[in-house]
Amino acid sequence: MQLGSWRRFGVVLWALWLFAGVSLAAYEWTNRKTGIFVYRYLSVGTTLDVTTNEATMPDGRRIVLKQSLTLLKPWEVDWDQEPEVATALIPNWKYFLKLAIALPAIAWLLAEIAVAALNWVKKGFRAKNAA
Repeated sequence: MQLGSWRRFGVVLWALWLFAGVSLAAYEWTNRKTGIFVYRYLSVGTTLDVTTNEATMPDGRRIVLKQSLTLLKPWEVDWDQEPEVATALIPNWKYFLKLAIALPAIAWLLAEIAVAALNWVKKGFRAKNAA
């Protein structure tokens, strides 16, 4: 497969997209911020009681949450609003791989298929005009 000018342009765009994704993930991780690629979740040993809307810490302390657990699942709770609850910062690798690598790969594949289909149709019209 020859790497023509449009394919080279695609490779450059993909590299820029990947660089931007890695940069954003690194920024979120180093600044300890939640965002697209990094999220907060409960630390190991912390349990939630939905009926009393409390979190029990590993040391036994019980903290009443500001957000209602009956309406939210644990991964939907905004743990930044609950500073008393111990949380851990976790990279969202699955989302990173989807957004930074799989999305451009699928877009590239669809573009290649579209170009091949258009060339096939164009070739059919040329053959019909030549006959």
